[in-house]
Amino acid sequence: MRAETHVISRTFAALRLLGTSAAGTTLTRSRARTSALAFQCCAFWLAFILTASAQGTALQIGVNVINPQRLDPQMQDQVLSQLRDQGVQMIRVPLAPPWGGEDYESAMRFITQAWALGTKVTAILYPQFRPDAPVRPANPKFPEMWPGPPLSAADPARFRTVFGPLFERLDSAGVTLAGLELGNEINWAAFNGDFPIPGQGRILGARELDSDPLGRTIARGYDAYLRTLEVLNELRKGSAANKTTPIISAGLADVYPGADRVDAVSISATLDYLQARGLDRLVDAYGIHTYPGINATAREIERHLESSVLSRCGSREHNGRPCWITEWGVQVRSNVCPPRDADEAKGIEKLRAIFDKLADRGTLGGIIYYAWSDDRFGVYRCGGLSRSGAAALGR
Repeated sequence: MRAETHVISRTFAALRLLGTSAAGTTLTRSRARTSALAFQCCAFWLAFILTASAQGTALQIGVNVINPQRLDPQMQDQVLSQLRDQGVQMIRVPLAPPWGGEDYESAMRFITQAWALGTKVTAILYPQFRPDAPVRPANPKFPEMWPGPPLSAADPARFRTVFGPLFERLDSAGVTLAGLELGNEINWAAFNGDFPIPGQGRILGARELDSDPLGRTIARGYDAYLRTLEVLNELRKGSAANKTTPIISAGLADVYPGADRVDAVSISATLDYLQARGLDRLVDAYGIHTYPGINATAREIERHLESSVLSRCGSREHNGRPCWITEWGVQVRSNVCPPRDADEAKGIEKLRAIFDKLADRGTLGGIIYYAWSDDRFGVYRCGGLSRSGAAALGR
């Protein structure tokens, strides 16, 4: 912005100079023609700079589509038609097998078809693990804490083996993605097997990542994550279609203190640790997941976002990247048809106003609502876009 401001001021100075010359002297026909052309040129570049600046701060808006790789082709096409008919510009989906394993065909089909229909895709890519990696088992008392391997067992070489051919296929099809997000909520127990289940309800800070036994284990996982990010950068660099596609770090969960025997690391401590070890060299934006309550005042929500959730986003103090909120949402209280979501829609409008303000400051680059179709958060209901969905997508 500083460079743009400098050029704009120089352009205005040139315009004033030309105006003064035209008013204070009698120009020859040739000089008048030259001045007119120069004036038009300056005006053109001023308009171009202002337009580019406005485009640079525009908030990218999209919606999550939950696991479309698990749908058959007919159902995939139905969802894609819904998205197109409702004017959705961008979606976020996993580039992953339907139920584990090695079969990426269904995910590739959905992404390729979406691109062909003009829908931009932010793809979630997951770290890969060596075959003998331990797996934290499911605990029936914590049904939303998924079983899975520890992040510290992530294998960068296997990531290259899996995703290298997929990048080549995207290149062959000419598919350019809107974003590449590596991993999902690596800073808490739900998606990182380095955390024990149950835990103690702790939110670890920067000091614990260095001194606490659990914190040191999580830090080893963060180190392994960075090694996989290195490989993703190399794959992007070698891609024809996605050489400039933004890389977004794993969406970090906004976990409130006192979660029932579930541990986490704060967003700021996670980003500080990763940034100190080269994160900003490897990503274009930080991923964030937050589900603010809508009953608080706008100022209370904004204060929470600025102090706890987005404090490292676009921060001059921390030299931070902008953030993409790749998951946010408001739970729907009723599933009847037609939807009764007037209160939720008003809450979403309040959140959107806050997000727009943060985007103007350079804090936010994108917001992706959760989710298109879901019993608790879905915005496509009763055969159409709900009022909440219209508010979330800016309709």
